[in-house]
Amino acid sequence: MMKSKIFIIVLFVALAGAVKSFGGEIVIKEDFSKAPAKISSWENRWELKDEAIRTKDGLKAYSSLLMGNLNLELNRTTLSFKVRQNQLDPKGSLFGVKLNAGRGNQLHLFYQNGLMRCIQTVEGKKSETENFGRLVSPLTEGKDAPWTEITFDIADSAIKSKVNGQDVGSIALKKEWNISLPITELDFHAYQADVSFDDLSVVSAESTIKVEAQPSDKILSQMDVAEKQAAAKGPNDYRILFIGDSITRHGFSKKTVSEMGWDHLAGMAATKEENDYAHLLAAKIQKLMPDKKVDLQFHGKGGSGSAAQRLSAITEFANIAADLVVVQLGEHEKEAVGADALESSYKKLLEAIRAWPSKPLVICTGVWNPYKAGERTVYTEWTRKVEDTMQGVCKNMSIPFASVEKYALDPSCSGWGTSGGVKWHPNDKGMQGYSDAIFAAFEESRKK
Repeated sequence: MMKSKIFIIVLFVALAGAVKSFGGEIVIKEDFSKAPAKISSWENRWELKDEAIRTKDGLKAYSSLLMGNLNLELNRTTLSFKVRQNQLDPKGSLFGVKLNAGRGNQLHLFYQNGLMRCIQTVEGKKSETENFGRLVSPLTEGKDAPWTEITFDIADSAIKSKVNGQDVGSIALKKEWNISLPITELDFHAYQADVSFDDLSVVSAESTIKVEAQPSDKILSQMDVAEKQAAAKGPNDYRILFIGDSITRHGFSKKTVSEMGWDHLAGMAATKEENDYAHLLAAKIQKLMPDKKVDLQFHGKGGSGSAAQRLSAITEFANIAADLVVVQLGEHEKEAVGADALESSYKKLLEAIRAWPSKPLVICTGVWNPYKAGERTVYTEWTRKVEDTMQGVCKNMSIPFASVEKYALDPSCSGWGTSGGVKWHPNDKGMQGYSDAIFAAFEESRKK
């Protein structure tokens, strides 16, 4: 018996329509009068027809229209879109929108079998499906079906649903919801349904809260760079190997330019390469060692930027004869995986480096998280656990540890860029803080 296949279809619009911000209010419009950015690579699954967008193979798919890199205030957001049901799978279909706030927080608002419905997921715990209410009659299906306007309005910790301007019902946000967490992604979607979408509209206040990023959050980006293989080390070279994530080195592409506004190679969000912490640190060491030629190398292999991933490719760098290894990690560690796993991977990584023939000096940095910068003076919760775990490993191994906590919690040390994913990272001042902290640890080590 042949099983039917369910395809996953994703179209990443990246705010392809009009996006405007008026005094803290964000307005996003997409009428599909022309192909939005990135749609060309998905034309085999989607089609533009009559100035609307329609799924192809929708009856066998979860079809997703994503808007990412957002910074919306959940409790002041109105979403609306028009939909036409061309054909539905008789076994069950739905369409709607998911509002993602990271850290396992999501609102799923959707239409199914004549009902307007809601599923709230808070900190990874999914609630039972709630109903706004049942429509007087199910929405019409077929090639001549009329357009239906769906609206969800979120305010005063409640969600109101409307269909063609008529109230359907209201559902209260769960009391466990942290409404200060901004919405970073919207997912307009259909499941096992041939539908058309048009006139997507989002009106929201711009959140002033910075996200406490978790590894699965869309705000964290990592694009490793295919660096040239290290040349033979010269007799006067002082070689520094940097092992890190996007804060150390982030590449760029058409996608990062269009979706994040990130258009150059550097540690994100330095305005240029020479302003990132790696190059600032190299300049300081070069000044301290005028008879040497400081040579920078980067560990850009192993995937996500977590300690475990960097460990998986560490042997490739064992024979590059590094004199100094700077380890900048922690931002991509999953709370669900736990501190014990982090401690194990981090320790194995440092042990592997220590065993290299060149016997390099190793300096580690703390984790970066600007969540509530300006409102608090110390890290809390999972960020605190990551910082303490890495620092504890370093202490036990007598490895210098350079915390950047005070810079991360200084609001003037982040916020550069045009998207939340870039703004989360250390700006030029934050990068200077990194280099200062590492250089202080470097000078202290030379005294011993």
